[in-house]
Amino acid sequence: HGPTREDAVALIDEYIAHRLEREGQIVDALRSGPRTIPELRSVIYRELDERLRRAAEIQISAHLIKLQEEGRVTEERGRYRLT
Repeated sequence: HGPTREDAVALIDEYIAHRLEREGQIVDALRSGPRTIPELRSVIYRELDERLRRAAEIQISAHLIKLQEEGRVTEERGRYRLT
């Protein structure tokens, strides 16, 4: 996916920071109550190109799986809430 990077550790740190930032946005959005994945997408990605909505929802879903595994989020009938 591109040329060799001399700053691989810094790049990985950036990726981790971005993932943690996105996770924080999801948690913040759930503080106001249960939401579906499309609702979370609308809150987190306010001006997203319609063609990218599904990709954004897949990313949100991955975060929600992690948060569920950590016991921080539960799901009921497609709605996610903080535990």
